[in-house]
Amino acid sequence: EANLRDDFITETATPDALTKFVGNAARVDILPGEPIRVARLADADGSFLAAILGKDMRGVSVSVNAEAASGGFVAPNDHVDVVLNRTIGTQQVSQTILTDVTVLAINGRVGRTSAAASAPADEGQQSETFANQAIATVALDPRQAEVIIAATAMGKLSLVLRPAGTPPTDAAATAESAANAAI
Repeated sequence: EANLRDDFITETATPDALTKFVGNAARVDILPGEPIRVARLADADGSFLAAILGKDMRGVSVSVNAEAASGGFVAPNDHVDVVLNRTIGTQQVSQTILTDVTVLAINGRVGRTSAAASAPADEGQQSETFANQAIATVALDPRQAEVIIAATAMGKLSLVLRPAGTPPTDAAATAESAANAAI
């Protein structure tokens, strides 16, 4: 009792929780035994994707093919850099336009639950890959959204997978990179 935080959903603090939060979805994985907080739940009236977006963020979808997305192994919750590939004159030019972008969804697959992440995949099943074309939805601030939308008209986009556990890129550096992108 002494270790309970005010934002934990408890029988004492919210006795009607079992009915009040019916239909809500978890914004992030909630592990067994972990306290549940209201901030981790998405309102049942809104879309799940809109609910998992951070404050002042936008969900932007771009078309990518498997070879331009780490062989199709880019998955929801991964972090990627976005590279614009285009032809200028007679030269092929590649330019990183955004760094450390969170992938929200690939096609209709949005994130993974703890149960799905820990369950063994069927042999031969490639549930974490996609082939051919896919729609990748990424979380961006408004300025980054403008950059990536303009870039889609200029050339082909590639998603470069970042290593798991890499510390997040400094927000100021990311904003400067987006502002300086030659688009």
